[in-house]
Amino acid sequence: MPVRSANLETTYIRLNGDLLRDTALAALPRALEQAGSELEAARRSAFIAFHQTTLPQYHEVIERLRLPPGRCLPTVAQHGNAASASLPLQLVTALENDRLEPGDTVALIGMASGFSAGVVLIRL
Repeated sequence: MPVRSANLETTYIRLNGDLLRDTALAALPRALEQAGSELEAARRSAFIAFHQTTLPQYHEVIERLRLPPGRCLPTVAQHGNAASASLPLQLVTALENDRLEPGDTVALIGMASGFSAGVVLIRL
């Protein structure tokens, strides 16, 4: 019969979320600026979807990346952190609310654990 440790501390990893958030959000604009014209094109697109972990983080990303708030849509308050489904969730929500139509350019900004980021533009 397997023996389990009574000390649960040995089975968990604890991360400093504030450090990760501060580091990631501080580096994000600089990293995405390397994308050059893609980030500027994202700012001009009809709709911008990006990974949302919390509502304060949603507002901070808009501010730090200088995104037009009227072209973004917060879904994290209603649905929580949907992880990789957050981008399609925002697209579906925008479509259901008639914020997008065929031919619109949409920017998708992916951020993974604060250590990688990317911008892709699609046409509906």
